[in-house]
Amino acid sequence: MPPLLLLVLVVLTHMILVLQQMIGEEYFGAIFLGSLVAFVVWVVWAKVLQNSTIRAAEITDSGITLQKVHARFVRAVRHDRGETEVRRVPELAWDDYDPYPRARELGD
Repeated sequence: MPPLLLLVLVVLTHMILVLQQMIGEEYFGAIFLGSLVAFVVWVVWAKVLQNSTIRAAEITDSGITLQKVHARFVRAVRHDRGETEVRRVPELAWDDYDPYPRARELGD
């Protein structure tokens, strides 16, 4: 059972028991606070899982691009496919600038 569904069931059960006066008012605060703490823990855990799992960045007809994949996994997949490793050269943030342009030859 998913944790959020379980938490909702606990809170609903708590509300029903309080309304039916099956549990005393002395336990109301403790159970409610426990449910609130469990919800906060669930939210933090869900955020950690969301930020640390592998995700699809782009899906096309011919392939899929994944995020947060370990570099060894990428190398292993490329090795299995028989691809050569391509090293990307970082692009310059500016255009090539020649402060001393060469004189054009007469034939150009």
